[in-house]
Amino acid sequence: MNSIEISNFKNFRHLKIDNLGAVNLIVGKNNAGKSSLLEAISILASGGNIGWIKNLLELRGMPTRYPFDTQEVDSKEQENFRTLYHGYDCNNFKTDPIKITATDTSTLLPLENTVEIKLIEVVDIVDVGENGTEITRRVPKEYLDEDAIISSNPQPALLITFNDSLRTMYVLGQNSRRYYIIDKNTPFEYVRTAEFTGEKNPDLFDRIALTSLEPELIKALHIIDNRIEAINFLKDIRPASLGRNEDNRVPFVVLSGKSDKYRLSTMGDGINRVLTIILSLLNSRGGILMIDEFENGLHYSVQQELWGLISDLARKLDVQVFATTHSNDCIKSFLHATGESGKSRLIRLEKRDSGEIAVVYDEPDELDYIANNDVEIR
Repeated sequence: MNSIEISNFKNFRHLKIDNLGAVNLIVGKNNAGKSSLLEAISILASGGNIGWIKNLLELRGMPTRYPFDTQEVDSKEQENFRTLYHGYDCNNFKTDPIKITATDTSTLLPLENTVEIKLIEVVDIVDVGENGTEITRRVPKEYLDEDAIISSNPQPALLITFNDSLRTMYVLGQNSRRYYIIDKNTPFEYVRTAEFTGEKNPDLFDRIALTSLEPELIKALHIIDNRIEAINFLKDIRPASLGRNEDNRVPFVVLSGKSDKYRLSTMGDGINRVLTIILSLLNSRGGILMIDEFENGLHYSVQQELWGLISDLARKLDVQVFATTHSNDCIKSFLHATGESGKSRLIRLEKRDSGEIAVVYDEPDELDYIANNDVEIR
């Protein structure tokens, strides 16, 4: 994508960012909207998938599945989902939807994808078929004809569209018990702030094992420890409650000159963070990788080499990368590794009286000056 425009989503009343790059590092003060930007991008990449949206809420500590249907559940779900809306304003959520639009002008015909999320009320209506059979349908209340026969009280629901086509009509409370598959319109992976062990890592590794991409993973691990010769995920002998993966597999490595296998978790958070980031990147071919607070667990001395590898792999695999940081060391490392490529962008989010803005730094000379001088850009 070359640009993204976001309306009414979390921190953003309205935000538009043009001239996005292949690798983008997002900075800004606390509550400027860095993580919100990643979440908006991920929702768009999912095509407005309700399973992914519920997953984002769960990651923020808000349950979205309940064992029973009650009015209390309706209220709780509405409370949780309204946190997606700017200012938590349910009334505006009903009239002015969340809208996330990305534009790609790199093709002969510019492409535009849009997700809209709106809070509505739905009712059951009764239609009478040709043979006199009554058929009950659930429809948005705002679409009703004056002579419609209503057979239920209005229920709150989310109406989600992707490129003007209905994606989901999710009835709050009544749909909470269902499990929704996370379907991706565009391949993407989302690496969370404190994600070191990576619950999805065994599955992500299986997809690249014994392929031309597996050596790229070993190369990345060498940034932390160049003794690593091989890696595999093996069954954890600890109780499942102490394990970190549903299939109870954890990464082990073989070191040069050693006959034993070593659990990767004993080698520090940094190498496990690298594992999670690179596995996610290798599984995002032709799509998007998002990394929240890139620097977590990583010493400043390894970040420049890691950024260089990420930039190279993103180019080879056609992956667009978005990462956030609070760290000046991370910014400097990013700029030294990618600034001369012409493909990287440093994006600063700011809150002003007029609203949220994004300042995009993209000129190589400008990026070089920031990298080599004491310029406060965070």
